[in-house]
Amino acid sequence: MSRFPIGKQSQDSFCTRPVRIKLYDHDCDGGEYGTLRHCKPMKGCKDFSVVDKDCDSFNFYWDADGALSWWRN
Repeated sequence: MSRFPIGKQSQDSFCTRPVRIKLYDHDCDGGEYGTLRHCKPMKGCKDFSVVDKDCDSFNFYWDADGALSWWRN
């Protein structure tokens, strides 16, 4: 289980309580960070972002090992 605190103390915390979840197609593209670590393209798979109103979103994907991984944009 992953836990993400609310506050501005660290890269793994939300600034405020998340307000929505956004689904998108799985593509292994981490934007400016390049290809996501251990990511394997899978047609029909969805990733999701958890969005708060003050900070960058947390983006989640299933990696090639079947574990839930995340990155921030």
